[in-house]
Amino acid sequence: MENHYDENRGNIIKTIIIIIAIVLIGLSIFLLVGNKKENTDNEKTETKKTVVTKSKERDEFEPSRYLDATLFKRNAPIEIKDNLGKLEVSVENFDMFDSALDEDFYGYQFNSPENGTIVAIKVSIKNTGKKVVQFQPNSAYLITDSKEQARYDSFIAEHSEYEWEIEAGDTYEGFLPFMIYSNPKEIKNFKLAFWDYDEEESLVLDFDMTKGQLLDEESAFVATESKKETKFDNELGEFELVQENVPLNLEQKSASFKVNFNSMDIYKLELDDRFVFENPTFAGQKYATAVIIDTKVENTNEDFIDFNLHPIFITTNTKEQLPTRTFGLGPSENLGSKYIGEVIKEGKLIYVFKSKPEEVKSVKFYYNPPYLMEDYDEIGDAFVLEATVDINPIAGLDEVTERSPDFFISEGMGSTTVAKQDIAINQEKNAGPVKITLEKLDLLDFKPKKSYQKEYFDGLKNLTLVRVKAKIETNTDEKVDLEFRKATITSNTGDTYDLKNMFLLNNYTAYGYMGSIMSDEYIIFPIKTAASEITHLQISFGAPLDEHYKELGEKMVFEIDVK
Repeated sequence: MENHYDENRGNIIKTIIIIIAIVLIGLSIFLLVGNKKENTDNEKTETKKTVVTKSKERDEFEPSRYLDATLFKRNAPIEIKDNLGKLEVSVENFDMFDSALDEDFYGYQFNSPENGTIVAIKVSIKNTGKKVVQFQPNSAYLITDSKEQARYDSFIAEHSEYEWEIEAGDTYEGFLPFMIYSNPKEIKNFKLAFWDYDEEESLVLDFDMTKGQLLDEESAFVATESKKETKFDNELGEFELVQENVPLNLEQKSASFKVNFNSMDIYKLELDDRFVFENPTFAGQKYATAVIIDTKVENTNEDFIDFNLHPIFITTNTKEQLPTRTFGLGPSENLGSKYIGEVIKEGKLIYVFKSKPEEVKSVKFYYNPPYLMEDYDEIGDAFVLEATVDINPIAGLDEVTERSPDFFISEGMGSTTVAKQDIAINQEKNAGPVKITLEKLDLLDFKPKKSYQKEYFDGLKNLTLVRVKAKIETNTDEKVDLEFRKATITSNTGDTYDLKNMFLLNNYTAYGYMGSIMSDEYIIFPIKTAASEITHLQISFGAPLDEHYKELGEKMVFEIDVK
């Protein structure tokens, strides 16, 4: 009995010892793994802190092959460091090159001088935050003591990145190239400015341009005037100069801003198909009149200001309203919309109109006020520039060209076939100060691509596009908005569509009409009913609105028999 008890007690002790041993072994393993993980994390952390990514330019800046550039200053020291939000910005040195601009570059920088100076600034940017940062080099600006402002320009560099991706703790090294047109012999200082669009913060660094060893005695820069081409082409079409230096002599101030329209040149423009596609109001024209305005804009305070030189409206005494926000029109590259402190910008504005040039006696440019970039507060007031002009007649503008209705449907959206064309409507409706005349329509069979079917066309594989030609007339001195997006179409089968998501099909005026206007518009409606089955259509437009979104009259409804 006693031996049996001793035997049981011995077994219990052995079991306890085994359990303790297992626990100790497990604890040792846990601590060992934990130490290894901690060491690994530390190693990763240490490695992370030393990662430096270099741009394709590496240690020396290489100008674009399209620029005849000659180095005259290399590695001029700067050594300035400051913070832009979570980014630690260090500027090491800069290079300077004389540059003759060839025709390819000249076409990009419209009407720029023939010679310029490249300033390539070497920077390193460290991300001190905990998240990856996508740094935008085009948020960098160079400002000289002559008040010239230049923006980061990727076209200047042979190798460039449009975005610098910087991991947390990493550093990115690269070059910020700028093209200036001031004589470098006359510049003593410049500022490098950054604007963080995400954090809405700014950073300005001041430098001495006289530092650094000159490789030659001095820059060979030769000041030249902007050359004026009598013939040239771009994405709008082919330009031919017919009248130059038409005086404007306009000046307008708004708070710290001063805008000058000095003079303009008149060109006969043979329209490119891309321009007509984006501006269907020119559908039947082969030629139009283009005006190129010599412009100077000055900001007189130290704030970061946004001022868009695209007018919100441009109108003429012939009741034409010109396109203002179309690709290819508006401020040339060296004007831009950002004004970094006290700067002066000079450049060209390009606009195209349908009216016979000799009938255009006055042009009005309507502008919103400038505003602060940091808080979007407006400074100053909205204003209007009104020019009285005297333009000579241009021969050959009346020549027309036929473009099929399916020309205006992007091939990227799907395939189209004209089913019926030039179906007469000739109906007009009035609402308040607005009259809409529907002149004719075309019916097109349309097969949208799969990527568009579900998102825009309710999954339909086949539709009919109804393309309506309309004339819009307004009789008021105020702004009027017709809200085409609320227009609807209904067929004899009861199918109904509206235009709220049809921005892909239409290039109608998005910001309404200003004053007394007469405008040709093309409006495209999608509908499920097959073209062969359409015998009647109802097209409805909402009531026009004033600038306070108050209705001016009733909605306008058109009943159309399709024969």
